[in-house]
This record gives sequence, C-alpha cells and structure tokens, in this order.
Amino acid sequence: MIKNFKNFVLEGRGISDNIKAYSIFIYSLFKNIDSYEQMDLEYEPFKLMDLKIYFVMSDYYHGEYSFRDTYIKDDKLYEVAITLKIDRNDVIKSKIIGLIAHELTHLKEYLDIHRKIEKTKIDIEPNYIKIREVYRNMKIETKDPYHKFIYLLYLSLDTEMNARIAQVYDYLLEFNIKDENILFDKLKLHKNWEFLEMLNNFDSKKFVDDNVNNIEVSGLLKITKELIDKFKDKNLNTNSKMLFLNKNINDIDDLYRFYFDFRNYFKEKCKKHIKKYKNLIKEVIKDLNNEKSS
Repeated sequence: MIKNFKNFVLEGRGISDNIKAYSIFIYSLFKNIDSYEQMDLEYEPFKLMDLKIYFVMSDYYHGEYSFRDTYIKDDKLYEVAITLKIDRNDVIKSKIIGLIAHELTHLKEYLDIHRKIEKTKIDIEPNYIKIREVYRNMKIETKDPYHKFIYLLYLSLDTEMNARIAQVYDYLLEFNIKDENILFDKLKLHKNWEFLEMLNNFDSKKFVDDNVNNIEVSGLLKITKELIDKFKDKNLNTNSKMLFLNKNINDIDDLYRFYFDFRNYFKEKCKKHIKKYKNLIKEVIKDLNNEKSS
C-alpha cells in the first residue's frame, strides 16, 4: 500500500522542516519487526515519490540508501530505497528517528545538487563527491594504520557531518530542556559527538610515526603521493582550504608537515560543524517553545 504524506501533515503536529516531519511519519510505520513500506512524501520543497523503506531488525543501527532505480521528474525524486537496520536489543525512538533523518538529509542534498545542475546547466561535481571518490579509490585495508586517515576523510565530508547533525535533533528534543548549555552537555553524550572528537583530535605526528613503523618512510611517501595525485586529478588542490596539496613531499619532514596541514583542515571542519550543532540546539529550544505555545 502506498501511503501519502499529505494526510499525515493534516493529522499530525505542524513541523515546518520537512525532514523532521518525514522522519516522524516514517517512524510511525515502524512495527518492531522486519517490514516494508512504500510511500509518497509530497511536502514542499522536498518531494519523494515511490519511496521504499525497509525496516530490518538487526544487532546494530545502520542506515543506507540506494539510487539504483532513482530518477528525477518535475522536481521530485522517484524510486529511492532506504534500508534501516534497527538494533533489536536497543529499540529507542530517538535513535530510529535520528537514523531516518540522517538518510533523508543525504537524499535532500542529492536532490539539491541536481536542482543546481538543472538551474545552471553546468554539470557540477561538489567537493564532497570528489573527496569521496578519492578515498574510495585508495586501496587500503581496514587493518592498515593508514585506514584511520581514510576514515577521517569520510568523517570530514560536509554531507556526512550535516547528516549526523540532523540525526541528533530528536535525541535532543526528547530531553525537553530549554537550556543551551545543558543541551550541549547532552550532545556530548551522543555517539555522533565521538566522531567529531575523532576528527578534532587527529594526532598527525603519531599517525606518521605509526605508519612509518609499519611501512617505513618510503611506503608512507608512496601512499601519500598517490593520495595527492588523486586529489589533484579532481582539482581539489585549487580549493583555498587545501592548497597544501601543492607542496612537494620528499622526506619524513615533509610528511610531518603535510599531515599537520590535514590536522588543521580537520579542526577547521570541526569548528564549522560545532557552530551548526549550536544552531541546532537553538532550533530545538525554539521548537519546544512553539510546542508549549500551540
């Protein structure tokens, strides 16, 4: 049965942001068992048609989406499939809603990119897609010490960080607290804050030393030059935040400097997204005040 979101908007509470509303609606279909739902979500300006949701009871939380059959028509996104793995031993409403919001944020950004391409008639490839292709093309084993850096590149993607920010909205809302400082402390208890700290606490010297111990200076130089070449292939070395990619890397001192530059790059990303988290906290408080007055 295809469910239509318009009915839910009329029946449920009014939430101006469509991702918040969609997340609550999709959660309302969860039955605590493996299940499948298909729906149309027609709420301006982010419309999803024939959206397929797969709830899968699992031993952990994980969300993923598939664009295999996806197409865009009349400014609507058609035929997207989202799989939501729910930890059967830790079924918590805010976690499920957060997972849904995370994946919906990715879908919205996907649609926004295509809208921009359509408007400008220019085939835009955003930096986050370029960076994602770079690290995906690096053949690094998970157990390899260098894999930590590849994972940090993933964590630093704006789209991934934006999705993680959206993911904590309902978690914070459920505390029903209107104090920014207390909510910020609650935020620090969320798993997504750990990812931000991983990025912010990148120890570039230790990273270089660990990899040199594993593959020697020559091995780390080889991987680093391969990484730089892939960044340059995507013209990322022209990005004002990544000009250090143009520096020559010939010895261990160059390696220390190069990864220290990436350390600073990661820290700047963290500062940017901490501001977004603080704005989210203000939004939570605003929504709580609106609930009380309605």
